[in-house]
Amino acid sequence: MIGIGIDVVEIKRIEDAYFKYENLFLNRIYTEKERLHAFKFKNFIEKLAGKFAAKEAVSKAFGTGIGKIIYWKDIEVLHKPSGQPYVNLYNRAVELFKKFNGKEIFVSITDIKDLAVAVVVIE
Repeated sequence: MIGIGIDVVEIKRIEDAYFKYENLFLNRIYTEKERLHAFKFKNFIEKLAGKFAAKEAVSKAFGTGIGKIIYWKDIEVLHKPSGQPYVNLYNRAVELFKKFNGKEIFVSITDIKDLAVAVVVIE
């Protein structure tokens, strides 16, 4: 196992950032596919919050955090038709995954009331 990461984000924090900065916030944090997926739902803010938490959890599982080695858009959180989330890596995140001889990334996302939570295991 390479690492385990967990992140909890207040949904209100994501909502505030979205309504204050809109496209600046969306374009800095999320890929086009992530945005398209989230906006299919009435509760798109919760979907954005879950993706945000998952990106943070991936960076924690790598032990890097966001911003020094890997960046927001180096981690993409999408969903299979069943709803199961999965992660695509790009740029430096791919390099890091290969460096650690990574095999698979497991991700689980949930949201309740005011919080979105994600757990990631990198094998």
